[in-house]
Amino acid sequence: MYESTMIAPLTGLLSLIIAGFIYLYIKKQPRGTLLMQEIEGMIHEGAMAFLKREYSALTLFVICAVPILWFFYREWYTPGAFISGFLCAITAVYIGVKSATRGNSRTAEAADKSGQAKALSISYFSGSVMGLSVAGLGLLGLGAWCWKLAGDPGIIRYLNGFTMGAGSVALFVRIGGGIFAKAADLGAGLSARIEAGISKNDHRNPGAIADNVGDNAGNIAGMGADLFESYVASIIATMAIAATITIPEFTEKFPVLKDRDEGAVIILFMGLPALIAVAGQISSFIGIFFITAFRGKRPAAALRSTIFVADIVFIALAALVTGLMEMPKGMLWAVTSGVLCAIALGLLAEYSTSGPPVSRISEQARYGHAAVITSGLILGLRSTCLPVLVICAATFTGYLSAGIYGLGLTAVGMLATAGVALTVDAYASIADNAGGISDMSGLGISTRNITGSLDRIGNTTAAMGKGFASGSAVIAGIALFAAYARVAGLQVINIMNPAVLSGVFLGAMIPVFAAASTMASVGKTALKVVEETRRQYREIPGLLEGREGVKPDPRACVSMATGASIRELIVPVLTALLCPIAAGVLFGTEVLGGMILGTAVMGIFLSLFMSNAGGAWGNAKKYIEAGNFGGKGSDNSRAAAVGDMVGDPFKDTSGPAMNTFIKATAIVALIIAPFLKPGGLLGL
Repeated sequence: MYESTMIAPLTGLLSLIIAGFIYLYIKKQPRGTLLMQEIEGMIHEGAMAFLKREYSALTLFVICAVPILWFFYREWYTPGAFISGFLCAITAVYIGVKSATRGNSRTAEAADKSGQAKALSISYFSGSVMGLSVAGLGLLGLGAWCWKLAGDPGIIRYLNGFTMGAGSVALFVRIGGGIFAKAADLGAGLSARIEAGISKNDHRNPGAIADNVGDNAGNIAGMGADLFESYVASIIATMAIAATITIPEFTEKFPVLKDRDEGAVIILFMGLPALIAVAGQISSFIGIFFITAFRGKRPAAALRSTIFVADIVFIALAALVTGLMEMPKGMLWAVTSGVLCAIALGLLAEYSTSGPPVSRISEQARYGHAAVITSGLILGLRSTCLPVLVICAATFTGYLSAGIYGLGLTAVGMLATAGVALTVDAYASIADNAGGISDMSGLGISTRNITGSLDRIGNTTAAMGKGFASGSAVIAGIALFAAYARVAGLQVINIMNPAVLSGVFLGAMIPVFAAASTMASVGKTALKVVEETRRQYREIPGLLEGREGVKPDPRACVSMATGASIRELIVPVLTALLCPIAAGVLFGTEVLGGMILGTAVMGIFLSLFMSNAGGAWGNAKKYIEAGNFGGKGSDNSRAAAVGDMVGDPFKDTSGPAMNTFIKATAIVALIIAPFLKPGGLLGL
């Protein structure tokens, strides 16, 4: 069966080849005027500078982590897998950001010369390079290790190192990118409000380029790293569960397996997650290229349709895979529950950040700033209920269908079509950048209407992506928890044990502390951006007056925001890494299990609440600016703008950061599980 997992790296390689051809297609498209090309170049340069600084910090972390892994495991496969997971993740992020920053001016030019359908196509295909690269490199890296280590009893331990390598990138880039993105956004907006006659996207505003760079740092790089981690974690966790389950456990659930050889069944079940992921990636190919058939539809419907096509094809292929492998039907139901969970979470996030909820918040703007904030908080809190019920239903269905192994398959099913889901999410930032370039380069009103329309749709698709990312993080976290329980030898976790209950509360404290820490980081970094922009207004003669040939220095803003975001990473990263280690070493395996659960429960509620509230505030502002409830410049618009400023770090920094904490706690626990004692050093 391991031989058949060669399909995984071959599919991953095919994904990268297709992504390469799409990138070449994007590069051939017209870039627009010299000013548009100059702006695109500055955004690209700033994004690459951000990644370079982030990767430098990450490299130091890897250099420190590798000797520690070797010291405890006394072999090189685990550190080697850790390094390869790190390299695959940073490569996927780099490819995605490079494509996105090359697609924004081309999207604006297409909107100007060819219309909405062409602009939608270019922005979508630019985003697909990220989607295909993330899933492709995940399959290539994991498949290569499975082929190399076929039959090695330590394969799961080695692959856990791959997950940790991917997780370290997600932790740094997701949090650091989110801090950078919203600090630059708020800094550019605040400095524009202070200086009369300057708008956020004015070419005189040095923070404007940093703002566009931030879209790529947070929503492209951050989301890509986040989903890469979830993608590989779901596959590896399911393989880990399969490796530790005994044949009686399988045959009790599925009597049809009684006559099969024990070793063959375990190998079969370990190989299934990779083959399901291959089916999902093939489905993503089909879904992505279906955008050409849907270009005549409304953009929102076209984007949504590509996901639905991919999911329908995936379920059919998953049925074929399980049928050819003569697997019990329960396996297919577990995978399908993950697919349906992903669809439901996306649609619920779309509803919460558009339509009637946004209209209600917009209406509240008539009563002032406080009413806008209050109504957004209410919506955000309410919006957590149905998604959590969906997650519960998917988890329960997976368990009923295939036992603890079904929990892993549910996670794999949810993330198998991450290629197309990430494409739709990346489109949002590309459309946003295209709108900024249209404004800064002074394109016509009709062009700005097109890019503005694509940007508004992008806000909704971004909210859908965040809902999917939140759900996939907790589902992957549940799979990792199940794998941890098997590796740690835990049959039950006694919640009546005060130490375990304390572990649950300590785990719940981690996301709360992280949310406060990242929000504070955005505020501090934003003020630095404001100070830098105002310094340039004072010290660059003729800048405020718009004198010909006088330009701001956006590189200074980008450099300042990047450095500050990396410094602000230290506390959240140490929290994510040291808390589970301390709990496991001092208090033992049960308490650490409780910590994993507490982090997951609090993390998913905070993630959904903050992402949906922030998205709704942002869309309420755009809804009013479109001419409703007084339109742009009215008192209602100013009230909604306050909600948007509060919501920005909610939806793009702190909310998404919860995903990495959910998974980081579980991944660290899984890595250290073989070395822990049941009662810890304190003998609890």
